[in-house]
Amino acid sequence: MVIDGSGQVATLADVAVENERVVAVEPGLSSGPADVIVDARDRVVAPGFIDIHTHYDAQVFWDPSLASSCFHGVTTVVSGNCGFSLAPLRRAERDVVLRMLRDLEDMPLETLSATVPLDVGSFADYLDTVENCKPALNFASFVGHSTVRIAAMGPAAYERSASDDEIAAMCRIVDESIAGGAIGFATKTRPSTRPSPSQYASSKETESLLRVLSNRNQGVAMFNPGGAYDLERV
Repeated sequence: MVIDGSGQVATLADVAVENERVVAVEPGLSSGPADVIVDARDRVVAPGFIDIHTHYDAQVFWDPSLASSCFHGVTTVVSGNCGFSLAPLRRAERDVVLRMLRDLEDMPLETLSATVPLDVGSFADYLDTVENCKPALNFASFVGHSTVRIAAMGPAAYERSASDDEIAAMCRIVDESIAGGAIGFATKTRPSTRPSPSQYASSKETESLLRVLSNRNQGVAMFNPGGAYDLERV
């Protein structure tokens, strides 16, 4: 039973795969030559799901299976959402970033401290380290606004708006991260009872960071809008 994701009704068919790509979907293919034939009767064959909002940024280091997504037909996960990426991360800001993940995503600090590498480094370094973990699913990540603020401002990222020099530093970090493999920029500007650094950003700061994507003509922007930058005002 083939459900191809196009919105068409489910159909009974055979699926031919060559060099890891689907080359034909039609009845009767199983009667032709093939190196391997998988009997999928009484099963549904469908494209893998892309989970566009996850927080596997740290979990990938202790659970490369990325449970429980791997049990539900998901083949690609996207991390770094809400502005909480794990990179870029220098050792000097390690405690601040790990405590952010604890406070905002309820990740146990003991687990984070024991499993996240001491030197995550740049966003490109982070993705290289993730790849070395051999995750079971395709893994993509945004560069997060809160993490970028911490990299540019240290603990003051939790206290105030950024100066022009700090905004310029953040823009460079976002640009380097996109060049290093980040799929885009994620932010959360809505105030909450559990503060995140990005909620202290001015609209000028957020717009400057988004302009990096525009200037590169590359990347996706992910928002939890509110506060100084609310989508209702544009």
